Amino acid sequence: MSGAFGGTLTELQQFLSVLMAILFWLTIVWALRMRFAKQEFTARDALYSSATPLVSYVIVGFFIMMQLTPGALGVFVFNIAQGGGYLQGGVEVVSFAIAAALLCALSIYWLAGSLTALVLVTLPQMYPWKAMRLSSELAVYRRVRLVGHTLALALLLFALWVVLLLPVLLLDSWLHWDWLPVVPIFVQALSAFTLVYFSAYVYKLYRSML
Repeated sequence: MSGAFGGTLTELQQFLSVLMAILFWLTIVWALRMRFAKQEFTARDALYSSATPLVSYVIVGFFIMMQLTPGALGVFVFNIAQGGGYLQGGVEVVSFAIAAALLCALSIYWLAGSLTALVLVTLPQMYPWKAMRLSSELAVYRRVRLVGHTLALALLLFALWVVLLLPVLLLDSWLHWDWLPVVPIFVQALSAFTLVYFSAYVYKLYRSML
């Protein structure tokens, strides 16, 4: 965290940031499960008991990253083709844009069926591939609804960042407080809130499908 408010993070700091985000996700989901089960717990219990499925969670996260690859590849190729001047006519631009949009739609379709696996994998004696299979089974006949929830979550978080971060950027440019990194501190706080909200949203979505 020592360089989180400064410039570009080192490889070690990036790894620790991802690890902390995963651990906090597991902690939040564990706490939500205890809360919905109306069982008393402490923050120490949540921190010490939630990290058991860490390896399984990382494997599920890898599967989900692979599902996002087609969309990321489509956007990357479109940007390279447009920036390199390979798209000369309107037909070519539209064709590449449609191909990129279809690849993004494929990734969103897969993601909608796998998002709840991030919660399922935290259950006791749950293995990564089993969590992915159960998540896909839960999504049967519900993929359109899940795609809508996924897009709504993404748009909501994007709007939240724009509405909250833009005034801070304007305030920072007006105050010129070089001794206080206002924007990095606010970004860290907003990132923490986003993680908590995202975790709770996905967990409640999972509960609604049971």
